[in-house]
Amino acid sequence: MARHFLMKIGVEMTDNKSLVAAFFTAIEQEGFAALPRFATEDVRWWNAGAGDMTIPQLVGMMDVMASMLEGPIKVTVTDMVAEGDHVAVEAESYAVLKNSKVYNNQYHFKFTMRDGKIAAVKEYHNTHHAHETFMAGSGGH
Repeated sequence: MARHFLMKIGVEMTDNKSLVAAFFTAIEQEGFAALPRFATEDVRWWNAGAGDMTIPQLVGMMDVMASMLEGPIKVTVTDMVAEGDHVAVEAESYAVLKNSKVYNNQYHFKFTMRDGKIAAVKEYHNTHHAHETFMAGSGGH
C-alpha cells in the first residue's frame, strides 16, 4: 500500500532511505495521519518525552500539538544514513505557536524497517525545549 501511494505521487521506491524520505514529505504535507500508509500494523514509535506509542496515540499527540500552532510544523531532514534494515535521520523542526513562542527542535530518529515498511522508530529530541515551548505556562504538567 505504501509503495502504491508513493508510485501514485511519483516517488519510485528503491530502498529504505527512499521510503523514510517519502514519509517525511508526507507528514509535512498531511501530518502524522500519513503514518499508517508507511508503517507495519504493529509499528512502535518511542518518543524521548512520551515513551512507547501506538499509531493512534502518536497521531493524537501530534493533533494536540498542531492545534497549538499558527501553521504547519516544518521538519527539515539534515542528514540520513541507511544500513540494512535501519535508517538514521537527523532533522530540525520549526513552528510558531499561537502564543508566539517558537518551536525549533533538533531530532535523531532511528527507523527499523520490515518488508518495505516502518516497523519501529526511536525519536530523540530536546525534551526540555519541547516542554518549555508547549507546556510551561499553559497549565500543562
